[in-house]
Amino acid sequence: MSFSEISFVKFKFLDIRSYSYGSSEDVDHIHIVSAFGLTDIPVLTIGTGAMASLVRITRSSMLEVIRQDYIRTARAKGQTERKVIISHALRNSMIPIITAIAIQLGSMLGGAIVTETVFAIPGIGMLMIQSIKARDYPTIQGAVVVIAVMFSLLNLVVDIIYTFVDPRLKSIYQTKRKAKHFIAKSET
Repeated sequence: MSFSEISFVKFKFLDIRSYSYGSSEDVDHIHIVSAFGLTDIPVLTIGTGAMASLVRITRSSMLEVIRQDYIRTARAKGQTERKVIISHALRNSMIPIITAIAIQLGSMLGGAIVTETVFAIPGIGMLMIQSIKARDYPTIQGAVVVIAVMFSLLNLVVDIIYTFVDPRLKSIYQTKRKAKHFIAKSET
């Protein structure tokens, strides 16, 4: 027996059905199937490499932060180990982790194009590949613009998340805002 027979047929571990939309009577059933059953293999394909990288970066970032003096100070104050890890260590080690997540999500946008083509998933990647084959330049340009806008919005969201996670950045922005308000008041 092959791996595909064991995992697909015997244990129904991974689903190998195709992505089809069917007739209008089957829309509810296909929506449920496509939401839960047909995404197993593409998600594993796109996410496995990113997951391994994120685990490695999280571990190294946490090991670096745990050696800091403020972690020893928090432990000396009598805080529980759970609170020290979550409130102090994890929060301060989040900047490299968030940066790595943003980079991985950006590369996943490009990887999704290949994955959609390999698994015949209708999406922007499949549209882009079909447009390249048909030499449909306006559609290619539109797809590239959509992906570029998604990537730019992703970077904007990451920058906003930085200000919530890192208290140093939050204090810088609050200080600038207070300084602008003070200057505006003094000029009037």
